[in-house]
Amino acid sequence: MNFVLLRLVFIGGSCHTKVGGACGPYAKECPEDAIISDELNHASIIDGVRLSKAKRLRYKHLDMDDLEKQLKEAQGARRRVIATDGVFSMDGDVAPLREISWLADKYKALLFIDECHATGFFGKTGRGTEEELEQFGKRV
Repeated sequence: MNFVLLRLVFIGGSCHTKVGGACGPYAKECPEDAIISDELNHASIIDGVRLSKAKRLRYKHLDMDDLEKQLKEAQGARRRVIATDGVFSMDGDVAPLREISWLADKYKALLFIDECHATGFFGKTGRGTEEELEQFGKRV
């Protein structure tokens, strides 16, 4: 059984390399797409977003009203991706995945969650933010 119980998991030697590598190539040739990122995301997400040619939008840290505002602004994009850390490394804040997932559904956006700072220790059995918030299989 897959430890993290997810459909898509990137595995590699460095979290920074995996996350940057996942964001950049995704939209590298897709300038008609949009990536909407929490303003306090880890540097690896920020670097990956910068590498892409997608429209880049940021929302205020954990502010769901501002995330919705950015999603509305990105409505004209072919694809929208919300990028967030599960657990933010600098202060330990936990992303409100239920609310983010609800907004992703409402605006037909993909959801990218960086679990590098949660997997192995967060959640009842260490499976990360989705386990802690009981969100397995709900959205990703």
